[in-house]
Amino acid sequence: YHQGDSRWGDYLYGGSDPIKYYGCGPTVMAMLVNAFTDEQVTPVEMADWCSENRCHASKSGSYHSIVTKTLTAFGLQVESAAGADRDTAAELLSSGHVLVALMGKGQFTNGGHFILITQLLENGNVHIADCNSYENTNMEWDLEQVLSELNRARDSGSPLWAVSFPDTASNESP
Repeated sequence: YHQGDSRWGDYLYGGSDPIKYYGCGPTVMAMLVNAFTDEQVTPVEMADWCSENRCHASKSGSYHSIVTKTLTAFGLQVESAAGADRDTAAELLSSGHVLVALMGKGQFTNGGHFILITQLLENGNVHIADCNSYENTNMEWDLEQVLSELNRARDSGSPLWAVSFPDTASNESP
């Protein structure tokens, strides 16, 4: 999904904020839910769900709690990976996790922006899914560069979360 898609870019997230400017959170959540559950949701449906569940932050996008609140509600397992270094992030990716990254100012945004780190490549670089840039999505990225541009926020598990799916979740005792 692209948050600026003409099918939903002008839809008002929370009744006030166009998805194309403020909707990376629900767009990324919809991408994960569609890819790894039996649910099929559009960014509009996810924006509505996020608004109803108090994840929308007016004129700021989404509260960081959107990640854990949304993904657990849709049956995915998520844990904070805040503070993960390159080796830890690479290990998580190699073990079947996808990383939700809250980016700060840099190559991806001038403010805050959610992206997915989806795959560790043999050369150590990564593929990402950037709901605001097909160009970024189609490039290889240096994992250390991506990690160096994470937002400095440290609430609700931010700025990095490891998402696992029922078939790749750890076998820890409850």
